[in-house]
Amino acid sequence: MITFSDINSITSLGVQGQTSASKFEGMRQLLINAAVRYVSTSSDAHNFKATL
Repeated sequence: MITFSDINSITSLGVQGQTSASKFEGMRQLLINAAVRYVSTSSDAHNFKATL
């Protein structure tokens, strides 16, 4: 699941004067991290596949 700190990170990426490419890369990395966190804390990986 996406946490409040992830949302803060995405917001700060938008505030900083970064290029669209680096902002996208940063958001992509946050989403991957959130997905990995969800899988590692989920007792049922099938639930994660169903949400994709």
